[in-house]
Amino acid sequence: YQPEKDAVPLNLGAGHLWKLAVDYPGQQALPCVHRAPLEKDGEYRLILIC
Repeated sequence: YQPEKDAVPLNLGAGHLWKLAVDYPGQQALPCVHRAPLEKDGEYRLILIC
């Protein structure tokens, strides 16, 4: 995946990611969070919420 040219990284802080995964009214699927391997210097990690 490549970020959009005007994309800005967002730091959710520790312990808040699960809220995005589970706190959605009307969701029909169980939440899951996939984390990418540790980033290299100067690279960001990709986190997929589905």
